[in-house]
Amino acid sequence: TEMDTLDRIRFLADLDRYLSMLKRFGSEPSVGNPSGESDGNMPQIFFVDSVSGAATNDGKAPNKAVVTIDAAVALCTANRGDIIVCLPGHIETVTAINGLDLDIAGITVIGVGNGVNRPTINLTTAVTASVRVNAVSVRMENILITGGFDNITRVLDINGVADCTLKDIEYRDVTGQCATFLHARNNSDRLTIDGLRYIGDSAAGTVQALLFDGCDDLEVKNVDIY
Repeated sequence: TEMDTLDRIRFLADLDRYLSMLKRFGSEPSVGNPSGESDGNMPQIFFVDSVSGAATNDGKAPNKAVVTIDAAVALCTANRGDIIVCLPGHIETVTAINGLDLDIAGITVIGVGNGVNRPTINLTTAVTASVRVNAVSVRMENILITGGFDNITRVLDINGVADCTLKDIEYRDVTGQCATFLHARNNSDRLTIDGLRYIGDSAAGTVQALLFDGCDDLEVKNVDIY
């Protein structure tokens, strides 16, 4: 929608200002600190790029991107408001249960790009392969998730944590069908799903696209299940 586009423009403008500040003041700028020391409570932005990133990078600039979202999560600090930016063309392969674990409270994982250029998370190798949200107040936005293995038990697991948001997420069956795309477990309260496109394979196999198990105060809108 137009508002979503404006929100992304504002985000990219804020990101540009942040990067300009990094260039001027260094990799850990201090704002309003007369001693000139870094304020550890400032939100940090970490970049992810499987194409040109490196495991030895610190993730603090696009040309210093780490190679996986999982590695970027490990760099975050809980409840600081850290943002993980997945650059266009990024592909994350998940092969095991909780292979991608968003377990730091308050982080945002946002994809940059449109259509086929969106960052992609591909689940493969085992039926247990999954992405888990395992901390409160996690937000994931503009990510394509693909099922690259038949009969995946659950693709996205909201593990009984509150106040999480999924915004403009797309799922596609690629190999066979997943059993369940999203499972929000008991106490996944105040979960917001805004803009979900689910494209399932035409063959039988999926049990349900969405499973909400004892969750209060859900907001689910703009969902297209095919």
